[in-house]
Amino acid sequence: NLDTRLATWTPGIRLSDLGQIYLGVEEDYGTWRLNGSTSYGIEITRSSDANIVKICEDVTRVFERFSRAKRWGGIDFYIFQNQGQYIVESVDNLKMTALWGGIFSFVVLICFLRSLSIAVTIAMAIPLSLLCSVIALYFMGWTMNVLTMMGLLLAVGLVVDNAIVMVENIYSKREEGMAPKKSALVGASEIGLAITMATLTTAAVFIPLLLMSPGSEMHFYFHRIGIPVMAALGSSLGIALILIPLASKTFSAKRVRDASKKAGGRVGRAYQAVLRKAIDDRYFAMLVLLSLIGVSTIPIANEWIDVRDGRSKGGYVYFSFELPGGVTKDEVDEWATQVETFLEDNRDQYRFDSYSSYNSRSSLYVRLNMKMETETWYQVAYSGIQDMIGISRDEPMSRGDIMKDFAERFDLPPGLKARYRTSSSNDNTRSFYVYLYGDDTETLLTLGEEVVRRLQSIEELVGLDLDVEANEQELGIHMDREQAQQLGISTRDVSSAISSAMRGTSVGRFYTEDGREIDIEAGLEEKDRETLSELNKLRFKSDTGKEVPLDAISKMSFRDATQTIRRYDRKTNMRIRALMETEDVRKTNTDVENVMQGFEMPRGYKWDRGGSMRKQQEENRELQFALGLIFVFVIFLMGVLFESFIMPLAVIVTVPMAGIGVVWMLVATDTPFDRMAGMGAMILIGVVVNNGIVLVDLSQRLMAQGLSRNEALMEASRRRFRPIWVTSLTTMCGMIPIAIGGSKMMDISYAPLGRVVVGGLMVSTFLALIVVPIFYAILDDMRNWFANTVRDVWRRPVSRKSNTKPI
Repeated sequence: NLDTRLATWTPGIRLSDLGQIYLGVEEDYGTWRLNGSTSYGIEITRSSDANIVKICEDVTRVFERFSRAKRWGGIDFYIFQNQGQYIVESVDNLKMTALWGGIFSFVVLICFLRSLSIAVTIAMAIPLSLLCSVIALYFMGWTMNVLTMMGLLLAVGLVVDNAIVMVENIYSKREEGMAPKKSALVGASEIGLAITMATLTTAAVFIPLLLMSPGSEMHFYFHRIGIPVMAALGSSLGIALILIPLASKTFSAKRVRDASKKAGGRVGRAYQAVLRKAIDDRYFAMLVLLSLIGVSTIPIANEWIDVRDGRSKGGYVYFSFELPGGVTKDEVDEWATQVETFLEDNRDQYRFDSYSSYNSRSSLYVRLNMKMETETWYQVAYSGIQDMIGISRDEPMSRGDIMKDFAERFDLPPGLKARYRTSSSNDNTRSFYVYLYGDDTETLLTLGEEVVRRLQSIEELVGLDLDVEANEQELGIHMDREQAQQLGISTRDVSSAISSAMRGTSVGRFYTEDGREIDIEAGLEEKDRETLSELNKLRFKSDTGKEVPLDAISKMSFRDATQTIRRYDRKTNMRIRALMETEDVRKTNTDVENVMQGFEMPRGYKWDRGGSMRKQQEENRELQFALGLIFVFVIFLMGVLFESFIMPLAVIVTVPMAGIGVVWMLVATDTPFDRMAGMGAMILIGVVVNNGIVLVDLSQRLMAQGLSRNEALMEASRRRFRPIWVTSLTTMCGMIPIAIGGSKMMDISYAPLGRVVVGGLMVSTFLALIVVPIFYAILDDMRNWFANTVRDVWRRPVSRKSNTKPI
């Protein structure tokens, strides 16, 4: 009966009777701020084939339009990090460095040759060679970036060598009375093979490096740097063989003064006297040479030269704060404000560009974005002069000093624990890692505590901590499975109910009249989820229909929660992190090996320095293999030129001579041996042998014309004295802007490369003019002795006794 049902009907319970319904903003657990103001960040990355500089310029223009638009009024747009701008500044710095290197090389040509026409004839090889190299890069589809620019910068001091030797030989024929055309033909034909082999030996340095593993970082660097250098060297060879003889014939003066006499003078006569005495007393000269090499091993044996890997990820300081459990978001915001206020008060002292912070209920992160200032070489030189004469300068604090100053002067609120991290190739602070591998996490924790205790004895390591120390606190709910099964309550129901009650649940969407969609979230009020007692009041219906509270079927406890679980080669690993207050990686590794000696680990457990160290060791093995191939290629090419595999040894001795200069240059300038220095040492192998090649080649041609060996060596040394010094000085002066400093690639300085090349060439050029003739004479004596011995043994008559009796 309808009337009866209406009489007994009662209205249902409304949603408003169970809780509050309101339209609000979804609760945000994290806040990102920039320079103390709440911000929203956008990170823009490029595709693999896109030009990062063009993208940065286009994005900057877009935000400039946003700033001018009225609809965005009141919102400030700030570019936190512009990698394209830094690349442009680095490339512009490299261009300026290359220009100054070319000017210095031209000044050397003018001072030594004292002829504007000859100097211009030689100097035109620089722009033409670089132009040919740029054309080659264009057809390869490459762009002008910091790496290809570095290759062109290296080529500035190398491309004039062939032109200098060619012009010197042509003008020596003019001094003998030949006509301009004939001197150009004869001079070019005589020296053509020698400069070809000299160019190939320099280019051969990059061939093994290009054959390295394509996936390695070193292959990427050397590939981008080596191709422009090889293209420029090939172009310079073509220019020296074709254009230089034509230019010397066309633009040369009708009368040529005897430049050889002018080139001699007191220096030339003194050199001839020293060389004559060295050739006559070769073994005493060898003793002096060995003594020089022995003395140069002292800095290496005493570790006076730091060894670094030269890696960098940019310039910033990173602060991480661990927060105690149970803090509110307002408390975290208050602590973040204290940190930002301290940084803002010390902005002038720390000299950072900007800072950003991110905070949640459990963590706080602050990052200082340091100013990436690019200095020119003359600014660096001026600063060095001020330091030498004792003028104090207001220098910015290093990243390591900033961390130390912050730790000493900032009062950490109770419960906060700070960790520090830095990234910069110019600081004496860097990250250090040790990894433990095994199956059981508890065992790894015990072993890790012992490793930390051992590593604390190393003074250079500070801030040692285990991964577990960075863990967060979590609430664990342990179910009584048997009781829960008896009551018919599943673990899934419990976890779903707790998740819905504490974090809320999305139950649908509300569609407004204007077409907007608003998410509908259902959850407990804040007061019903503030304490554990409220959580324990959650009830679950059993099979009997009875409601059971959570604490009746479970127990609660707090525990450390591992933020990340690392596994390598199917083994769990635990990381031990520290900061190194030094960049001498070699010494630190040695100290670590010493303190870890005798550390016994259970079966199946081991330790190492992690993947970065393994990668570095693999790259070192590849570089050593490439270095061996470089020696093989260079000796092979010289063997083809000299038609002997013994005489090239007289030239290859210039390499250890260059090593003397490299060692003492690094010691004198307090320069570490890093990746750039290693690159300079490899380039040096192909460069220093060039002087010996042209010297030995002329000596052999003079001997073929009838001169004795010693006289041929003396005459060849006299003729090649000036061109060898001019080629070496042009290369060294072209490297001066690099050697002084200022030019960088991704925060890695080129200065070690330039100093290695300058120091090696300076010493090897001086010694090569004496050592190469000495070694040539010694090897020739050994070859003649061996040939005479074999000949005597072969021709010696054999006496036979006869058993025949006389009749």
